[in-house]
Amino acid sequence: MDPPLFEHVHARNCPHRAHRDLRRPVLRDALIKAQRASPAESLAKLTRKTRQGVRFRQIPKRLWEVKGRDKQLVLAALAAYRETLTPDHRMIFDRFRAVDVGFKVVGTGSIGTRDYVVLLFGRDESDSLFLQIKEERPSIYSRYLHAPAPAHQGQRVVEGQRALQIQSDVLLGWCSIEGRDYLVRQLNDHKSSLEVEDLSGKRLLEYGKLCAELLAKGHARSGEPVVIASYLGPSRKAADSLLGFAVAYARQAEADFETFRKAWRSGALKRLLQQHP
Repeated sequence: MDPPLFEHVHARNCPHRAHRDLRRPVLRDALIKAQRASPAESLAKLTRKTRQGVRFRQIPKRLWEVKGRDKQLVLAALAAYRETLTPDHRMIFDRFRAVDVGFKVVGTGSIGTRDYVVLLFGRDESDSLFLQIKEERPSIYSRYLHAPAPAHQGQRVVEGQRALQIQSDVLLGWCSIEGRDYLVRQLNDHKSSLEVEDLSGKRLLEYGKLCAELLAKGHARSGEPVVIASYLGPSRKAADSLLGFAVAYARQAEADFETFRKAWRSGALKRLLQQHP
């Protein structure tokens, strides 16, 4: 689940929202990127014109067109997805028609899962919409929780995202394809991210504070803020514990990367890839 980079309103008396000066470097850069991330940009990057119309282009190791039975299964799942939308959001979805399906390679956290993208058009090809149909596996935390949760993993993620965020994707929903659970959302619609290399000095401090505040407010909205505050207490014990975990995590990541580099230099990783292509 990808949280929004920031939330901002003019009403300064809303304690459940995060407020920031949008002229600050980190937010300004993110806003510029988010402004460019639109369906029109995806249309130019991910599709091509063919005799049959606009179709997904093949981008080696990243994106390819889905055809035949698999394509029909994905398109058929859109009817069940539509029923997970609120009536007003169904009106938006109903203005579009699906024209093509692609398979998109996603981030390292989703390796081994299926991720489809669907191209839809409204009145004409200038009115495009991209949906991402992303497979969701059971949470690794589920074995430790005794509270009831939706059996459908896409629904679980959707309800969690709606609880954590003030404003979620209006086309957020879920569906199933051949026994697998999927989350459905808009693909890269005015979303943004920051390059790690750009976060240094005061920028890193600003970004860290913003993420921490959004995370805390998300937990307060989705849980019981009084219980959480009482558990944490007024001391720095919780903050020190989180800091210790973050430092240990960073050191482990560096150690893992060094192990990876050694395996690559020695040829062990290449031999492993040859054995398991």
